[in-house]
Amino acid sequence: MKFEKKKIEPTKRSNTEFGLLFTLVFLIISVYPCISYKSPNYLFLFLSIFLLLISVTVPMIFSLPNKMWIKFGYLLGYITTPIFMFIFYIFLFIPIGFILKAVNRDSLNLKFKDSSTWVVRKNDMQSLKNQF
Repeated sequence: MKFEKKKIEPTKRSNTEFGLLFTLVFLIISVYPCISYKSPNYLFLFLSIFLLLISVTVPMIFSLPNKMWIKFGYLLGYITTPIFMFIFYIFLFIPIGFILKAVNRDSLNLKFKDSSTWVVRKNDMQSLKNQF
């Protein structure tokens, strides 16, 4: 596998969405103690308000963090995809293969009885004059 280098240029909208995402994350972190009847975390609350103001007024400030966030996403996908595919193969295809072998089922008709692989049709072919 080869890691492809992609040109990443965040747009103004992408930077705004990035700022709003982290505004929401910090807002959730600040309000989370309220679930257990404690006071909210004011540091994260002020940080979320600050990020909201920046993302609405000057979103191009988030260009570099947004670019790093996108690269992190590509790296995460590059690492986790083979792992998930391996787990998917191990826990799905191998057990199904063992079950089909135990039942002696040949779904693809790979084992043929004669020396020919010709498949005899059950239904006769019909005329192809009036196809449509």
